[in-house]
Amino acid sequence: MPVREIWSEFAAAGKDQVTVRQLLSQQAGLCWIDTKLNAEVMQNPRAMADILAAQKPQWPIGEKNGNHAYTLGWLASELIFRSDPQHRSLGEFLRDELTTPLECEFYLGLPDTVDQARIAEIEGIAPASMLKHRKTLGARRVLHMSLWWTMAAKTWGNPKLKMIGGRGPADFNVPEYWRVENGGSGGISKARSIARLYGEFATGGRILNLSPATMGRLQAPPSRPRNGWFDPIIQDEVRYSLCFENPAPNNNFGTSEAAYGTFAIGGSYAFADPATGTGYSFVTRHPGYYVWGDPRETRLREAVFAVR
Repeated sequence: MPVREIWSEFAAAGKDQVTVRQLLSQQAGLCWIDTKLNAEVMQNPRAMADILAAQKPQWPIGEKNGNHAYTLGWLASELIFRSDPQHRSLGEFLRDELTTPLECEFYLGLPDTVDQARIAEIEGIAPASMLKHRKTLGARRVLHMSLWWTMAAKTWGNPKLKMIGGRGPADFNVPEYWRVENGGSGGISKARSIARLYGEFATGGRILNLSPATMGRLQAPPSRPRNGWFDPIIQDEVRYSLCFENPAPNNNFGTSEAAYGTFAIGGSYAFADPATGTGYSFVTRHPGYYVWGDPRETRLREAVFAVR
């Protein structure tokens, strides 16, 4: 189905043929936003929808896939808002349909009712330290993250973080950004709650009354872009499908090709493994110098699956 049938304004700037599957599989070339963002704009869903609808793709639709680090959540949220009879946002839908029934604590947009003293702040990462750890991060990846004109720098550089002499992701350690409903990179939760969410999907979605067709789509092989799986933002092969990543040669997880989940730069990782009925999550506020394969995470994962 073309996205324009749900969100008519999205057809602007040459996006009229983008399908919902391509959009959610990060093949639409909307990895970054040219309009400069700040916390105030990001807290306004209607403003974000207008900005994304006007955005020009960075590659021909379906030609490649690339990490939509910040934009994916807003794109998915607008699809829900437009198709949901209650016109809920992604955060509201998540709360009503997933986290409340499963008794999980996961927020997209931190509500005022949550004590901010409970929020564990992320430690900073400076560019010099990334260069020092280029062996584990990957020299080519570090280079692309450091040069302002590359896809990687543009993807992670808006909103602008104070990377030069600053603390990188730690610049988000302020209430203004905690309140932003960003499903791409702004979730606030606990490892146990994330594992609970993935566990529900790994075991068939019985509590949420999910249909076999829905579960089948989540576990199905991803649709390969025309030019292959190389991600110009991550600078590696990454396989995306329906807002998740799937196992790939350098990013292998789970016990079968049916596994799906997501990594986060810094070492965090979470996924559903339907073959064993396992929901897994590792999160940290102490970023490691890995995209995936952080020894802290892999040791935990190995221990978990050793007792399955």
